[in-house]
Amino acid sequence: MHWPDRGAEVSTTHPKESIALKTPPYVAMYPGLSRAARSCGYALAVHGSMARDMDLIAVPWTTDAKPPEVLVEALRDACGGWVHAPDTKRDPTPKPHGRLVWTIHMGGAIDGPVAAAYIDLSVMPLGAVEGMHRLWWCPRCDLGYFGTDVVRFNGEQEPLCVKCDGVLGTEASE
Repeated sequence: MHWPDRGAEVSTTHPKESIALKTPPYVAMYPGLSRAARSCGYALAVHGSMARDMDLIAVPWTTDAKPPEVLVEALRDACGGWVHAPDTKRDPTPKPHGRLVWTIHMGGAIDGPVAAAYIDLSVMPLGAVEGMHRLWWCPRCDLGYFGTDVVRFNGEQEPLCVKCDGVLGTEASE
C-alpha cells in the first residue's frame, strides 16, 4: 500500500489544530494485518480513533502463539512498514501489565523524514493466562496471591508483589 506524505486535513476540537486523516487506509489494511496476526497465534483488535495512527492490541490466542518479535515481523511485512533497530532502545517499550509496544512506521525512511503513518502495536505477554490459575508467593512479604490478584509484570514477564514490587514465586517460604 502506498502512503502519501499527507492525508486530507481535518479540524480537531481545537480550532487552530489540524490532523491528517488516515482512517480509510488503516481500515483497508486491517484484514491483512489480522490474517498475519492469526498466523502467529494472536487475536488482533483496534482501539482509538485511527485519525493520526492505528492503535492495535495483539493478544496471544493459541497455545502455540509465537514470540512477540515474530508477530511484529509478520505485521511489518504485511503492511510494508519498518521498525527501529533493536539496538536503538526505542522498540519495544515496556508498559503496565507486561504489555510491550512497538511502533511500525509506513512511508518515510528509517534514516529520513518521519513516516506519514504508523501503527502503535501493544502486545500482551505470552503465558499471562496460564499464570492466572496458580498461587503466587512473595518471599519478601511472606504473602500469597491467587493469580487474579497479580496484575503487574516486570520487563521479563515475571509477576510482581503489589506491596513491595518483589518478584513472586510459586512456593511458600519455609
